[in-house]
Amino acid sequence: MPRTNKIDIYLEYLLAFIIIEFGWFNILLNIYRPELYIFIFVVILHYRKHKRIIVDKTIIIIGIIYIVLAIIQGVIWSFSMLSLITSFSFGILIPYFVYKTYGYNFLFIVAKVLSVLIYISFSIWLLHQFVPGFENIILTLINKANALNNNHLVRSMFVYTYWSDIGHFYGFSRNAGFVNEPASYSVYIIFVIVINYIQNIPLLSKRNIIYFLALFSTLSTTGYLAFAVIALLLLAQRRYWMLGLLSFLIFMFFSIFYLRNLDFMQEKIEQQYSEQTELALTEPTSGRFLGARKSFYVLMKYPLHGRGLLTISKPESINDPEYAGYGWYSYISRFGLVLGIMFMFIYFKGIFQFSSLGRISLFEQAVIVMAFFILFSAQSSIDSPIFMIFFFCGLYFNKKQMHYIQIQ
Repeated sequence: MPRTNKIDIYLEYLLAFIIIEFGWFNILLNIYRPELYIFIFVVILHYRKHKRIIVDKTIIIIGIIYIVLAIIQGVIWSFSMLSLITSFSFGILIPYFVYKTYGYNFLFIVAKVLSVLIYISFSIWLLHQFVPGFENIILTLINKANALNNNHLVRSMFVYTYWSDIGHFYGFSRNAGFVNEPASYSVYIIFVIVINYIQNIPLLSKRNIIYFLALFSTLSTTGYLAFAVIALLLLAQRRYWMLGLLSFLIFMFFSIFYLRNLDFMQEKIEQQYSEQTELALTEPTSGRFLGARKSFYVLMKYPLHGRGLLTISKPESINDPEYAGYGWYSYISRFGLVLGIMFMFIYFKGIFQFSSLGRISLFEQAVIVMAFFILFSAQSSIDSPIFMIFFFCGLYFNKKQMHYIQIQ
């Protein structure tokens, strides 16, 4: 994407940072409906580049479907115009205008910002673990950063997140990085590793090794499973296929070792599966398995229109059998079976097409899609404006017009 001056560059990176840290702006700064301010900022940047507002027939059709579905669910349960505006603006229009302004290039901008944030948060985590008394400094900084916070979630200072119940293993605390919890942090780390790979940066490069170490510090089951899938990319390194095969076997050995021998991994998976598959649907929605069961329950009960597209149409109590969980299966339950499957097909098609920018094989593209499939099955990140750009890649991606990434 051509850049005219430094101001445009600064604005791109500022927008990426704001969207990445969106979740904390509302809490730390006590800003009411920050998504509306972000939407206005995105539209201004869009107009600055194109000198007009581009609204094509595709987004109009999406808007009509979204509104009609929201009204149908609203008639059955509840409806709010403000909820519709904020939901559609943040979930659909922001990524739409970002894509129409910067194209898929914005994901590379995001990756650069994420790289800096990962370096900073991982460095703080290392100091936290190995420097005596540094935890008190962190807690003091977090309390000061939350001076305007009216929420009970006092755990972030933008670049690092920590609270006493975050979870520990052999004296080491889980690393949540700059986001709300460790598993979400692992999603962003894998994303950066994938972006590097698409740019033909070797999987075992020095910078990726740092990201792998940051990933291990999350102690995230989902992150580790996605890492095991990403390790398959080593098999595609034809020039060093023996090293790739050996590295893959080593990675798989340690993955199995962690799964079978680390208490937090084995117990977490076994306990969640055994408990959450037997719990009644009237139990509070907590955990991926119970959340998935509730999502499928909603789909079976309302296959045509789903439930929960807007927050106001969701059940008020987390004990409700129709209070779906999170992940791609929850997203399908919000739209109904047909629209939900269509959405997910376009979404993962976008990831597949985006990964082709690096001129990699179909096998490598499939591995990348599978890694995100695992990550998004257990996280709410799927509808973040950043990752929703994949959806618009699936809608608008034109192979004839794309520019292949150059080796850095």
